[in-house]
Amino acid sequence: AAAAAGVAGAGGKTVRREFKINPLPARKANFFKFDSYPMDVAAGAGGGIAVAAGGLYYSEQGVEGPFRVLAKGERGYNGVGFDPAGKKLYAANGATAEVVVVDTATGDVTARYKVPRPEVGQLTFDNGAHTTRSTPNPNDVSVDGSGNIYVADNSNDRLVKLGPDGSFLGTVGWEKGKEGRETWLIPAAGYVAVDGKGRKYVSTVSSVIVFGPDDRRLGQIGGLGKNVGDFAKVRGLALDKNSRLFAADIQNGTIQVFEWNEEFKTFDPVAALTNEEKTGNPNVSAPAGIALSPAGGEIFVVESMHKYVSEFKLSGAAPAAGKKGGEKH
Repeated sequence: AAAAAGVAGAGGKTVRREFKINPLPARKANFFKFDSYPMDVAAGAGGGIAVAAGGLYYSEQGVEGPFRVLAKGERGYNGVGFDPAGKKLYAANGATAEVVVVDTATGDVTARYKVPRPEVGQLTFDNGAHTTRSTPNPNDVSVDGSGNIYVADNSNDRLVKLGPDGSFLGTVGWEKGKEGRETWLIPAAGYVAVDGKGRKYVSTVSSVIVFGPDDRRLGQIGGLGKNVGDFAKVRGLALDKNSRLFAADIQNGTIQVFEWNEEFKTFDPVAALTNEEKTGNPNVSAPAGIALSPAGGEIFVVESMHKYVSEFKLSGAAPAAGKKGGEKH
């Protein structure tokens, strides 16, 4: 199946391109089922994957497990991401408002970085009216090639930037409006990904907001709907080595692929991933967090309503996969 579609970027132009539906084969048979609902998944070097499901879990053998518990006794983890090398694991904890660094070999926490409350003068948006600052709720984390840490703060509608040592470097997603008032740009910041060119992608309720290397708003991907390029409730994000964005829609049950068009300054939908009906399997069920394998060729999908993570082979016209980490998945 194919259709033409275009998504407007900062320049306001659109371009129509072929949209491909790429089939996914059946799920890998022996997927692991978690006790709590999983939220996110990250793929590291050597085939290991980490899962945030209240607690933190890690498997050297992929989705088939066995999974070991990391940071034993701790709960409240929402998002996970590896560094660009795929070796150091970062995890966002909404209960403690911090990002932790975990040694996957020992399972021990090696560093803790507090996510600060919004600066004085900044406002958040709640129930249709501006209110005072809220306690941070880190929902996801991504690390760029320089080791900077980006944290999606769900309760304050912002993206927090921390240095490699956890020091606060600034906020992405706020800008001065009329009369010096702050304007929020990322309502209900969900998941975050950073590509090799310094672009930051943050999922909101029904769109993905993109910021350039200078942290200024570059454009928006999607909007509320069920058509090509739209989202009902976008969640997990993943990037391949060519900075193509994979975005999971938990409500529409789809994973769409977008590509930056430099000529038109647009984010164009170029593919969607779904199961073939003839396999007898349902479409990807309630996809939340997603990850691409470092070696390429596999996509890991958190199917949150069923408490497991599935692995699919990318085939046919599907874009080539890249590593998870600084190009966060």
